[in-house]
Amino acid sequence: LGTLYLDKPLKAHTLMQAIARANRVYEGKNNGLIVDYCGILAELRQALATFAVRPDAESGEETVDFVRPQEQLIADLAEAIDEVRAYLAQRGFDLDEVTGSESFARIAAIEQAKEVVNENDESRKRFELLALTVDRKYRACINLPEQSQYRLAEASIDIIYKALQEDVLDPDVTKIMA
Repeated sequence: LGTLYLDKPLKAHTLMQAIARANRVYEGKNNGLIVDYCGILAELRQALATFAVRPDAESGEETVDFVRPQEQLIADLAEAIDEVRAYLAQRGFDLDEVTGSESFARIAAIEQAKEVVNENDESRKRFELLALTVDRKYRACINLPEQSQYRLAEASIDIIYKALQEDVLDPDVTKIMA
């Protein structure tokens, strides 16, 4: 289960079971996405206080606030996008070539980015991991207004990633056939 939509109030153990289903570990899955339509954050905090109390690393006191602050989520997203920018810049490509162009120029920029990333298997895998991290952190900020300022950068990274995946799914074998 990757996404859980909560549309009715849940409490205590039932809520914890539902959340745990979405957050179960699976190969290729880093986390689950919980979409809350009924405002159960207070119930979640209560359930966590009851079933998931942990000692604070610094003070040793028990803490129950496992929901990350919004500012931290946005900072994590910005950091992930900066990592992709830096990675591409090391290879001589500026992500703004994709975000700032349109039509054929954008298609050419995407192809150029693919060439840069496809230097070898290691460089491609590294980019894919960075792109997936950006996607995960972007989805974590899905209902934050500050997320919109990162939309173009995330979309550009995503389109490069998807273009790479299309090459894997639909390889050009015309030379081999000839």
